[in-house]
Amino acid sequence: MTDERIKRVLFYIEQNIAEPLSLEALADVACLSPHHFHRLFTSEVGQTPKGYVVEVRLKHIAHMLIIMKNAKVTDFAFDFGFSSPAAFTRSFKAFYGETPREFRARQQEMHKARLEVYWASLREDETWAPHKLDLTHMPQKTVKAVRTAMTREAINDTYRSLIGENQGKVTHALTIYTESPFGPGREKERLFVGLDTQAAKAGGREALTLQAGYYTQLPVRGDFDALADTLFKVYQRDIEPTAYKVASTIFFERVRLPKNAEDFDYFSSERIIHACITRR
Repeated sequence: MTDERIKRVLFYIEQNIAEPLSLEALADVACLSPHHFHRLFTSEVGQTPKGYVVEVRLKHIAHMLIIMKNAKVTDFAFDFGFSSPAAFTRSFKAFYGETPREFRARQQEMHKARLEVYWASLREDETWAPHKLDLTHMPQKTVKAVRTAMTREAINDTYRSLIGENQGKVTHALTIYTESPFGPGREKERLFVGLDTQAAKAGGREALTLQAGYYTQLPVRGDFDALADTLFKVYQRDIEPTAYKVASTIFFERVRLPKNAEDFDYFSSERIIHACITRR
């Protein structure tokens, strides 16, 4: 994809996914007429604006079904603009091949099995104590970011380019997940890699806004399975029993950068997950 107007619209959709997002509103973001925008978007993205918005909404809801085990499916349907729970269920099943409840049960069971191994190891550790839910308030942050595929190779290439541009002057950058790292097919998903706008050079990148709020933090290292398990763990173990809930499916990692681009590897790097939460 090369058209900057369409890139700008994709950023807008990710950050306003629960809003109406009419064709006219998206065309305004691109500064095009609805007809011209529809034609250009379809050519660049490979699907219509409406189809793309529905797909992104379904992915966000799928993420929330996994991490918010007590939330009602019907709430998601109305919160994300579906005309009825039945219409939402039909769309979800057409995309994922199973109903929302079936999807949630299968994903919960898969991660539950991994957590059983984790809990067993804790029971053998006499020094273990429950993790305290530490919260840090973060003001709204604007990040200059570039969209890339959710694969090790693509992320490494993007980060190495970023390190090279800034010639070792930046010690940390951000990985921003707007799509879910859970389940198969992750290589088809996208994420963002970027810098705080005040951090360093970030030319040729779009501005992405991270919402202000209270964030809990957790270290992670490893591949996407390790990331998904860590997220599931903190949501189920640390957040679910409290008076808090997940405020957004968008989360980000603060990633430590080496001075030399060739030394960077995403899976082995030091990363700190930041997840926004709010009171129930």
